[in-house]
Amino acid sequence: MKKEDIEAFIEIMKEIREEWTPEQVEEAYGPLTLREALDKRMSKLQTFYDFAEEVVKSDLEKL
Repeated sequence: MKKEDIEAFIEIMKEIREEWTPEQVEEAYGPLTLREALDKRMSKLQTFYDFAEEVVKSDLEKL
């Protein structure tokens, strides 16, 4: 990713309360384009949110 893309990624992630350093972005998504990195990160977040939702539902059913 270009320096400008890394900075854009960091700014976009701040909007959803995720803090990233340029080094972290480079390590995780360096060879990708900004669009590819955002798509990949959003997919991972969606997977996490889906899992968290299932855990909460499961716990609520036990009450």
